[in-house]
Amino acid sequence: MEFWAIIAIIGATAQSLRTVCQKILIPRTGELGASFSRFVYGILFAWIWTFAICLKTGASLPEMNMLFFVFVGFAAILQIAFTILLIMMFNHRNYAIGIALSKTEILQTALLEAFLIGYVASFSTLFAIIIGLVGIALLRCQKIESADGHKVHLFFSPSHFLGIGSGAALASANIFYFKATVLLEGDLLLDASFTAAIAITMQTIILGSYLILRQPEQLMLCLANWRIGIFIGITAAVSTAAWFIAFAMFHLGPVRAIGQIELIISILFSWLFLKEKITLLEVIGISVLGISIILVLLYA
Repeated sequence: MEFWAIIAIIGATAQSLRTVCQKILIPRTGELGASFSRFVYGILFAWIWTFAICLKTGASLPEMNMLFFVFVGFAAILQIAFTILLIMMFNHRNYAIGIALSKTEILQTALLEAFLIGYVASFSTLFAIIIGLVGIALLRCQKIESADGHKVHLFFSPSHFLGIGSGAALASANIFYFKATVLLEGDLLLDASFTAAIAITMQTIILGSYLILRQPEQLMLCLANWRIGIFIGITAAVSTAAWFIAFAMFHLGPVRAIGQIELIISILFSWLFLKEKITLLEVIGISVLGISIILVLLYA
């Protein structure tokens, strides 16, 4: 196996570990506290990674302008929304389904590129997106227990919209991150790392300020669970570093396609660590959606 592919798999595994730890935090800290853990415990590692690149390359930090801050600000807020929606969804559907539906951001990014940037997708990409819609449809059906104790099947459920919404928020954030990084016009690895460090700083300040004013108990619970929080920060740093290294070594599409092994990892984590039940229909839906995402990345 190529080295860049191994690095991409490491990134996907670390990313899965970070997210499953956030799910574990939900009953301990609340949804916002679990969401905040991603930012407050990741900020130090993000800056260490950025300065490490500067030391290795001998480059200085990129120069910024106001438009850069505007783009990063929008991206940071949208990524906060993505994180909160995904965490909220974990309270309704299992971990694997939440990860799968959040991955629709890749399909939604392809559509947003067409509308916002003017990039016209190929027929192959459009066909792959249609396959993805089939996978989403298979994941829509959810069994809900009503107030009188009867179990009913819902095709449209609140959790489904949380998952799609999280994907839409991340897709929009990706567009703004791309625009912000392009403005720096320097080394791609340093620019992307610096943009991520600025974004996580903004996210820590924004969500932290809200928690101080409105949900101080969740903030304290998040800080009290510092052991698992530090592990979240470390795995977030490892995943970010692995992605950036893999992107620097090979093309974006194949690297992200390999990274979709996270869908398989999420099923394993859901079974082995979280002891969640997952139906055959849900496994098929995740598989179809994963194939669609891989095809979109390879055809892009």
